[in-house]
Amino acid sequence: QYHALSLARHGRNVALLGYLRDRPHGDVLRSERIRLVPVSDLRALRVGPKVFQYVLKVIVQAIQLLYTMLKIEQPSYILLQNPPGLPGIAVAWAACLFWRSKLIIDWHNYGFTTMSLTHGRNHLLVRMAEWYEKLCGRLSDHNLCVTNAMKEDLWVNCNIRAVTLYDKPAAYFKETPLELQHPLFLKIAKDHEPFRPRTESASWSAQRSAFTEVDEKSGDVIKLRGRPALLISSTSWT
Repeated sequence: QYHALSLARHGRNVALLGYLRDRPHGDVLRSERIRLVPVSDLRALRVGPKVFQYVLKVIVQAIQLLYTMLKIEQPSYILLQNPPGLPGIAVAWAACLFWRSKLIIDWHNYGFTTMSLTHGRNHLLVRMAEWYEKLCGRLSDHNLCVTNAMKEDLWVNCNIRAVTLYDKPAAYFKETPLELQHPLFLKIAKDHEPFRPRTESASWSAQRSAFTEVDEKSGDVIKLRGRPALLISSTSWT
């Protein structure tokens, strides 16, 4: 969604393909340059062994996605986020051949490594997915990634040249006010001891967390003196 918004703000018309499991961001819905193209979310096809079910689902998804891509207005570029790339990369490449467009892959991770967390590194499906991803990934015209480590790995292990574009939050991401931080910390403190103040009292849950407290005189929420550092490692902003 954020890529679509950025492109739209720079004067590009965007057809945004994706599942409508959740309501898109309001700015996406209000943009005159962004057209939503919903893709049906296929449920598991419970016919035969699991491997057969997975292969069948990929084939059906490929046909569905290609049909959807060929219905949109001819694009100059197709920007695909990976993962998921199976069957997206191959389908997007085929659509680019049809439209004579350029394929850009935004590499956030490898799909086969994510799959290996469930099936194991040596599972047949994982090895097939790795072969597919490394082969089809080379068919792109341009490649983006969010870290230099990913850029180097793409080149060393996949022979794919990429450009590093660091993630950054959208403009509407702002620091959370203390008045909202405080009740959140108190809520988390009920289940996680590090969020509780070091010196607990009978009323700690109502007035103080490990990071914030309510000033007794003014009633305002303030940062607690001697509070510990809180380090948050986010998922991708995009």
